[in-house]
Amino acid sequence: APHPHGPRRAQQVQRAVIARGFLLQAPVAVVRDCTFEALGLSGVLIAPDAQAWYEMGPCREAVLTGNIFLRCGLHDASGRMGAIGVELDHDLAASGTATPHGAITVTGNRFAGCRCAVSVRGAKAVVERDNDAGGAAMLLN
Repeated sequence: APHPHGPRRAQQVQRAVIARGFLLQAPVAVVRDCTFEALGLSGVLIAPDAQAWYEMGPCREAVLTGNIFLRCGLHDASGRMGAIGVELDHDLAASGTATPHGAITVTGNRFAGCRCAVSVRGAKAVVERDNDAGGAAMLLN
């Protein structure tokens, strides 16, 4: 289980936000039983910005479970921005094969009306199981 002192978000609702729901920039994080609806960007974005904004580095461990994502990533024309996004940097501009993040676990989530359910770039390990993607893409590393 993730470290007990990492950020935890549970039973929260993010609705009709022009940007993303949560930007996670912590070594360890848990997002459980939350609802993300009609968001312009990702419901949850895990991305370091130590190289540009100098705030935080990569995530060692994140667990996203039991969440509902409805119509997330509405402003993304590429179709690559996941309702859950794990990226190499905060501005989504980095490219390459770096793996700054550790273990990302995505289980038991439901997606509806999203072009891309989960998009992961730069994780050493990804566990994805028991998710209902609702026909959306799953882009894992």
